[in-house]
Amino acid sequence: NPDSVTTGGKTFDQVRGGCFAILDRVDRKSISFDALLEQIARSYGPQELERTRGLPDIHTTACIMEEILMALEQVHTARDPEDPGVCGYYFGDLHGGNIYFSGTKLSDGVIGTARLMDFGSARELDGDGFTRMLRSDEVFSAPGIRPPEMLRSGCFRLGADSDLYSAGCLMARCVLTETSLAGYGGQLYIEPGTFTQDEADCIGCRPEQLPLLSEILEKATAQDRSARYQTAAQMLTQIRKLKQQTAPRHNRLGLELST
Repeated sequence: NPDSVTTGGKTFDQVRGGCFAILDRVDRKSISFDALLEQIARSYGPQELERTRGLPDIHTTACIMEEILMALEQVHTARDPEDPGVCGYYFGDLHGGNIYFSGTKLSDGVIGTARLMDFGSARELDGDGFTRMLRSDEVFSAPGIRPPEMLRSGCFRLGADSDLYSAGCLMARCVLTETSLAGYGGQLYIEPGTFTQDEADCIGCRPEQLPLLSEILEKATAQDRSARYQTAAQMLTQIRKLKQQTAPRHNRLGLELST
């Protein structure tokens, strides 16, 4: 194992034995959310790249988000057999480097299975679905996916809706260009009607599919916590509806020729 590791422009001289080796093996056998989006962009030819702006098509995005939400739902509903008071966990740092997909094969349209890494920000959920009172220095969440309630002064409680805000930010990265995302500043908030058909055309989203896509983005990233999805299951239901609506139509020519 190495004595130091340089990542993200920083060098860490005190590396715990085995930690880097484990992450290195994970990276060889799976692909992160960030790397997956990069791989999709690289798969396009020049004309496709210009049309799509390097973004995945809407059905692929729905498949990616379905996997992420299934993994997140398991965290939110996990139980501790030794502590009945724990009613699940808040994950807390749902960024692109903490989500890995195993079994990915884009050439066959296979996204793979999403797995969450790094539970350093995870906190127990009480019976009402929220963490205990926290201070800003007690929990970390990466810029760009940080829920607005964490930016307020004083103490706050976090819950599944806070993680789902982060999930909404990740989904926005799949359907909006970096330029569009920069227009929202450091805090993502997609106002009703701001996601246009021109943007939707880049990802192959038809006009009749746009209302559902917009609803998911707006609800997940709502500033008002009560207006957000309250459970991963709620958002997952809408994502699966979007996945069904955007599924490629089966080519019936082969079936007709075989009959």
